[in-house]
Amino acid sequence: MNTEAEGARFWFEAQPERLEWELGRFAEEELPATHHVLGQGTNDARLVIETELTYQDEAVPIRVAFPFDYPDAPPMFYGPEGLLERHQTAGGTNLCWSADPDRDWYPGRDAAYIVANNLRALLADSEKGASAVRAGEADMPEPLTGHIV
Repeated sequence: MNTEAEGARFWFEAQPERLEWELGRFAEEELPATHHVLGQGTNDARLVIETELTYQDEAVPIRVAFPFDYPDAPPMFYGPEGLLERHQTAGGTNLCWSADPDRDWYPGRDAAYIVANNLRALLADSEKGASAVRAGEADMPEPLTGHIV
């Protein structure tokens, strides 16, 4: 890990092998992947991997943003604003991949798996309609944001 003399470094600087592993997992899942750092040179820099999934016969961009404390904390997944009626932050771009991401994420997981499985299934259900989406939902109330237009 980092020593105090080295100062705090971002996970992708401190563990370049983890970044290579993540990118390799996207390749194994046959997902295109490019990466860049948002806010480079600031204290809030974030690594982002951009990929895509097919939705309604169109390529849809998916962004995976990794927090400073990755892999201890889960990445966030984003699609185009208004892509989905449910399981996307209303008026935003954040995609829901789990009923409890903090519980369902563990440091041995990879972001590519979530894109290839969880998000792909969410998009496939959304193509089939509201009943397919509801069938795949966790047994919990829809957040208040799901009821605000």
